[in-house]
Amino acid sequence: MEPIRLAILGATGMAGRDALRHQQWLSEKERQYAEITYVTAGPTSVGRPLRARYEEREAALAKAYPDIWEAQSFPSSLDHLTIQEMDPDQIAMHADYAISALDSEVARTIEPELARRGVHVFSNSSAYRWDPQVPLLVPEVNYNHLPLVKKQETSGKRICNPNCTTAGFIPIVWAFRQVGCTIASINLTTFQSLSGKGDAIADPEYVARASSPVWVDWKPRDDRPGMNEEEWKSSYEPQKILGRIGTMEELDAGIRAQELGQSSSLLPISSRTHRIRQSYGHLERVDIQFKSATFVDEAIRVLRECKIPEEVAFLPTTPTWLFYVTKGKPSYEKNLLAGGGMSITVGDIQQVGEHTLRMWSLSHNLRRGATWAGRQGLELFLSQHVDDWNEFFHRLRQNR
Repeated sequence: MEPIRLAILGATGMAGRDALRHQQWLSEKERQYAEITYVTAGPTSVGRPLRARYEEREAALAKAYPDIWEAQSFPSSLDHLTIQEMDPDQIAMHADYAISALDSEVARTIEPELARRGVHVFSNSSAYRWDPQVPLLVPEVNYNHLPLVKKQETSGKRICNPNCTTAGFIPIVWAFRQVGCTIASINLTTFQSLSGKGDAIADPEYVARASSPVWVDWKPRDDRPGMNEEEWKSSYEPQKILGRIGTMEELDAGIRAQELGQSSSLLPISSRTHRIRQSYGHLERVDIQFKSATFVDEAIRVLRECKIPEEVAFLPTTPTWLFYVTKGKPSYEKNLLAGGGMSITVGDIQQVGEHTLRMWSLSHNLRRGATWAGRQGLELFLSQHVDDWNEFFHRLRQNR
């Protein structure tokens, strides 16, 4: 089969560069199905070789954080690419699919324009996560939300993946739900790596701030006292993913009901977020209160025996195992790249009450939490909309 034509939007940013590395990873694993035909970056980069801008960004980070940062190599198979303008007509002329690693303000303008021109967009941006016609997708958890795209009037379809912290714990919630465990509430505490903030971390003022082991890195929301933007996302994006609500209006109603002590459609999730001096990977402490007694041995069994749905398991980016379970707290050195960076490692599971378990999860924020997840969503879309690709992906899986 001819490979699909794929654009990477925001290709020189932190998540965009990892999208380029993912392209190489798929080729090395002999699972490739796409050709990158168009890449964009900021206006000052237009016309420059992609390699040059990529390597400048990586070198700047290695210089700013010599003790923790190793510059990642540029995929040599992409040496021919030059950075192009963010022109929807040009993008649509050269690509049929796009992975978007754009800032939200840019994404808000360009992504609908691409969809109107027939380009299918798989976005890491938060701009359209709450559009009721746009699936907010974690394929293993809610692959059945993909048909929402049929409500979109454009010939090109738009799909979003959630924020990186949500991606690291919501599959755990799903796994317990699959075996009939009812969750009463979740307390989430995150310790998020520097790469989650993007290349702004190379700024000298930020480098000085990042000399601390732990700090808070987000501004408070005006509409939610005591909650910052990241905490808002990780408390409420899971509600749409789990199918509890589908619109911002339903979310607002659920929040009001909680505040009044009334019955609410929302799963109570309390989130506290922190930044840490680590290059990649988000470590999260997840306290889950169940409605009935649940014990450590049962939790270990549920996670170890968890099966990825067959609708998703055969996709090229899907890992063999969704979870790896460790006795102690997950290790960056040993566990960050489990499943190619698409598996979640869960460890140090403790009983902290008859109905409450505490566990730690480690996930790769740029892979499970960003553009690799977007590419997995693209694969799901292809498998459900093009019979030939469905068959091709199944053959790839058989050869692994």
